[in-house]
Amino acid sequence: MQRAESHESLQGATLGVPTDPGVEFDEMVDEIVEEVRKRRGGKPLPDPAEVRRQVERTLTAKSQEAKEALASESEKTK
Repeated sequence: MQRAESHESLQGATLGVPTDPGVEFDEMVDEIVEEVRKRRGGKPLPDPAEVRRQVERTLTAKSQEAKEALASESEKTK
């Protein structure tokens, strides 16, 4: 039995992280906004750019909290 060759390029891919995560994120936000628009029947939605900023702020805050928690745990084990 022969092994099938993959048609997907792994160049630049690292542990499943896309080559350009910003583009992937923008596409995801656009898809979510479109889905919400469909479900709300055209009612006003937040601007996609504002959604991106809110998500970025939240992720930055959560990342900082995680770093501080790890630092705190590291200090306790010394």
